[in-house]
Amino acid sequence: MKSRKDDQRTRMTRKLLQKALVDLMREKPLKDITVKALCQQAEVNRSTFYLHYYDIYDLMEELEGQIGAELTAVLEEMPFTLGDQNTFSAYYTAIFALLARHADLCTILLGEHGDKVFVSKLFDMGREKCVTEWMRLYPDAGRKRVEMYYVFVSSGCVGLLQNWFDGGCKEPPEAVARQVERLVATSITTLE
Repeated sequence: MKSRKDDQRTRMTRKLLQKALVDLMREKPLKDITVKALCQQAEVNRSTFYLHYYDIYDLMEELEGQIGAELTAVLEEMPFTLGDQNTFSAYYTAIFALLARHADLCTILLGEHGDKVFVSKLFDMGREKCVTEWMRLYPDAGRKRVEMYYVFVSSGCVGLLQNWFDGGCKEPPEAVARQVERLVATSITTLE
């Protein structure tokens, strides 16, 4: 049976390896990072790494999975009504607050050495919720137009997030959410 000390040591080792990976990804893409370099950065030996992960991609998958699971929880817990400013703003504030908590990793994922597939997965998570709500509000727009609008909005959000992360997330998540709310409110007239 594992002791609490072993569990704590395991969590600490995983955090060291995760941080080391994020630090290395600031300099180069994931495909160019070796287990040896990662272990040197984290100051752990290779056998310790292999106790926890199969390879570098396994570690990256765990990091992305953590953010994905947290985002799923936010999406499922938050009420979402585009016609209601309060719930719309709260929804995006919760999402941006979550992403800000993972700013180091998100900066990399959205940056030069990022994982575009993962970013697409994140935006696909909210796709059905948004499309369904916009279809309810604008039934004459048709699904194809609404989905195109979602792509437009989500792509704009990626750019806005990149800018926010590159600037060090100085604006609070609420301010970024309000900006998204204004941009969506202004452009949604294309669905009328």
